[in-house]
Amino acid sequence: MSATNDQPSVTGGGSKLIQAAQIAESEGRVCLREAHSGTVSEVMGEQVEVTYETLDGPLKQVYDRTQFVPGKVPEEGDAVEAHVIIAVGKGSDAQTESGETSDLPDFRDKGVSGTIRV
Repeated sequence: MSATNDQPSVTGGGSKLIQAAQIAESEGRVCLREAHSGTVSEVMGEQVEVTYETLDGPLKQVYDRTQFVPGKVPEEGDAVEAHVIIAVGKGSDAQTESGETSDLPDFRDKGVSGTIRV
């Protein structure tokens, strides 16, 4: 996953990532949700290998240390969870064709100022 100019970075701004997922949900763009539990099976220099248990059997995924929040790199043997949300991009044909609308106000376009609590 990579960041674009209008999308939050995958490695930083955790609350921005959660907010982006909530906005996508409110706009009806979420098309997949899944979660997997696993264990850090090996730490090799700058790489962290996680083995997830799936219905199809073990799945190994290798991450770079820079993908983790600074100071929060899991160690070998740690139990971890991966939560995945996939959303159709803003303004895509699939979004337009669905015709879904939301009754929720769109604060991003309203020039809201001051502290906003989510």
